[in-house]
This record gives sequence, structure tokens and C-alpha cells, in this order.
Amino acid sequence: LFAKSRNNNMAFSRISGGNNGIVYSVDRGNEKIIAKCYIKDNRKRSHREHRAYLFFSKNKFENVPGFICHDGEQDVLLLNHIGGKRPDPQKADRSDMDAIVLFIRRIKANQEKEKMAFMEAADAFLSPEGCISILDRTLEQFQQLSANGFEKQIHHFMSSEIIPFYEDQKAVLRQTAEGKDASFGTPLEDAFQILSPSDFGFHNMIRNENNELYFLDFEYFGRDDPAKLILDFILHPAMTVNLELKQYFFIEMLKVFRADTT
Repeated sequence: LFAKSRNNNMAFSRISGGNNGIVYSVDRGNEKIIAKCYIKDNRKRSHREHRAYLFFSKNKFENVPGFICHDGEQDVLLLNHIGGKRPDPQKADRSDMDAIVLFIRRIKANQEKEKMAFMEAADAFLSPEGCISILDRTLEQFQQLSANGFEKQIHHFMSSEIIPFYEDQKAVLRQTAEGKDASFGTPLEDAFQILSPSDFGFHNMIRNENNELYFLDFEYFGRDDPAKLILDFILHPAMTVNLELKQYFFIEMLKVFRADTT
């Protein structure tokens, strides 16, 4: 692609970049495309997102960027550019929540034939043991951070309040599972798993000029517990929507999964 840019006068501009990779806008004169360049790690981000866009294309989703091509060796993905801007969560309304719930409803309606061919979502919570492993790893990473100034107070609070409480609750959960003769490591039954966008919220959406929401950034896409999807959306730090809308979203999502008994 970069080689072509020297010949065809393509203009590249960097949109974002960080620990996950770099995103470029590519102006080809008569059109714009997006080039996502991922870091190489064991999460297989480009492959997850590629599979997600193939799923959306096959099932004729219209509120996601159009897929162009994927280079698995170089971990580069090309998508159609969606004009617009990031929606402000504080200005969200019920129509936005309806659009978000409909997106999840459509994924659920189209997933059954191929769901189990997908990888687990990154940091999926498919069993109590899996949840605890991820939380343990997060706490371990936190404890390795330097503790100076204000951070020292946070470390003290975590060590004296949060971590002891967390350890107590882990013990209670294990005892509860044993009392019900349930395996702590048994994953959620396949029938109740969903294809989850993961990392799902307004920070990964675009509002176009027609006030329509488009969904993007599916590099953690895969099988997960619907409860985790709901909680991720509600509790994400970027989800600064008001409590009434969060409650509305929660109730509408329960309707999507009301046939599930877990």
C-alpha cells in the first residue's frame, strides 16, 4: 500500500496510535480508506477484527465500516472510511441505546451457525475460574507499578481494603460452588455464549452526518458471556451516560437474552 502511494499520490495521515497499533487515514483523491496496523501479540487482534468484518459482511450489517482486505502476515486491515465524529456519551438518548441494543440483537440472531468457530473474546469471562484468573493478573500488574506520591495512597487503599475484600469473596465463591457440586472451572455452556464485540461503548462508535451510529474496532471480538458484555458497556470509564439510560440499556439487553436461563 505504501509503495502504491508513491505512484498514485495517496496521502497518508495518522489518526491514532498507541500500545495496540497505528491507524491511518488514506486519501486516494476520490475516496478515503482506513489502514489499521496492529502490534503483533498473542491476542491476534487483526485476525479477530478480520473475522468480525467477514461475519458482518456475510450477514449484511450496514452500520459498520465496509471491509476491503486483510494482510494476516503484516497484520494490516483496510476498511472504508466513515465520516463523522465520536459521539458524546453525555448527549446520548434512548434512540442511541435502541440502536446499540439492535446491533447486539442482530449479532445474536445471526451467530448460531458459526459462533463456535470463533476464538474466545480477549479476556473472556466464560467460567468463574477464568474471571478470577484475569482479575488476579490485573491486580498483579497493578502491584508492580511504582508507588510514589498519590499512587502510594492508592497502593495503600488497594492493599488494605480492596485486595482483602477480593480474597474473601473468592473464598466465598469457591465454597458456594462446592456446595452446589459445581466445577469452578466449567465454562459457560456453548448455547449461552455469544459473539461479543468486547470493549464495547461510545468510544468505539462514530456518529455520521445523518446522526446514525456506526460501530467499529473489533480487535477483541469473539465468544463471551453476555453478562460480561452488558457490564463492560455499563461500567467502562468512558461510558459517562446518565443512570437512567444505563438502566434502560440494561433492561433492553435482558430482553435480548430473556430466553437464556443462566
